[in-house]
Amino acid sequence: MDLYKLLSTAANGFETGGADSGIDHIGLNILKKGAALGSSHARLNALVKPTGRVLGWIGFERLEKLSLSVWYYCPLEETKTVKKKLKQLGIGEVSEDGGAVGLSSVADDQSDHEAWFRKALLVV
Repeated sequence: MDLYKLLSTAANGFETGGADSGIDHIGLNILKKGAALGSSHARLNALVKPTGRVLGWIGFERLEKLSLSVWYYCPLEETKTVKKKLKQLGIGEVSEDGGAVGLSSVADDQSDHEAWFRKALLVV
């Protein structure tokens, strides 16, 4: 499927897990494992400090409009730091849901979806 190919390509250098989709979203899990020492993936793991095997999620969500979204799954005590880093990117709206911190942007507002996802993954 073309959406999964786009997401897999955008996740270059990050190991992905299974697809995660539902009535209002479609995306891929980004795994904690597979991060080479000193890589962007390793730096993101150090920032987010995921407690489980999944570091985050990238995909499309139906919010008010179809949106590009990235979610990072961090302990509650790390949410403030992760939110600050995502806000500094200046590429979307930052939100929080418990220990998950998300970044989203209306898909129609972004001409290059792959580039947007890559920026969101290279937050550190």
